[in-house]
Amino acid sequence: MEKRDGSKVVALVALVVAVVALSVGFAAYTAQLNITNASATLQATDAFSTYVHYDTTVTPKCYYTSDSNETELTGTGYSHGTASDHTWANVSVALSTDETAHKSVTCKATVINESAYTAALQSISSNGSYLGCQSVGSGSAAATNETTVCNNVSVTVNIGSANASMNKTTAANTTGITGVTIPPTTNNTQEVTMVIAYTGTAVPDGDISITIPTVTFEYQSAAAS
Repeated sequence: MEKRDGSKVVALVALVVAVVALSVGFAAYTAQLNITNASATLQATDAFSTYVHYDTTVTPKCYYTSDSNETELTGTGYSHGTASDHTWANVSVALSTDETAHKSVTCKATVINESAYTAALQSISSNGSYLGCQSVGSGSAAATNETTVCNNVSVTVNIGSANASMNKTTAANTTGITGVTIPPTTNNTQEVTMVIAYTGTAVPDGDISITIPTVTFEYQSAAAS
């Protein structure tokens, strides 16, 4: 019974305090509202990848590297390939040792950035694969100096100020690239060149086939300037 009376006293005091607070001019109050256990995800999208691609309005071309006029190489054994979406394929060239100017061929294509963001080049890689180089013929038709010749063949991919080279024992692998970008909307293209070169002096005594593995170069989006 005493416990119940104690409860009544507490209730009465609380009521008195409340009435006093109300009677002195509607005392200010604060209200705290909370948001708990909420989360949001900014999702990655394929849209950026879709909008950074080879520019199909610019036809790839191959020419002798020393030719400042970049005269297109044509005829048997030459093809600038096709560059569309994310693939530049079926490039075919022939090197010759008859004169120095014919020992190096450059092929180029154009990448376009149609996204709303700056595209920043991150890496150029042949994904661990080496340059293939071997005699076309076999038996008596095989090049006897295949090794000597192949040791002096290289391929270099250039994008802006970045490049990556490969040969028969080294894969192309350039990472951590900075400062090579394609802006959005204006001046939004960038050339990609591939230089296939023979720097040796030995003349192949049989045809040599050079196989270039897939080269991947990666762009990531950055805030538009």
